[in-house]
Amino acid sequence: MIIYDGFDDAIIGIVYRCGMSAVTLYDQDKCIEILMDQGMGSLEAMEHFSYNVAGGYVGPDTPCFAVLEPSEVLDSFPERAK
Repeated sequence: MIIYDGFDDAIIGIVYRCGMSAVTLYDQDKCIEILMDQGMGSLEAMEHFSYNVAGGYVGPDTPCFAVLEPSEVLDSFPERAK
């Protein structure tokens, strides 16, 4: 299981996947907050996270990132039946 350096406080669980190894689950917003605590502005932290952290595939054990505010997810699917 891969654990990213510096993001321990953002770990919220483990994802078990059928026929695959378990992977680390991170809180996306907490990861961005950690980057901001390291001196990045909010936009820089979001871009860095999107490109270098969440956007970095490191093999089948690549961690997952959760968006814990459901409205953020639901609002991105306007065609979804209500």
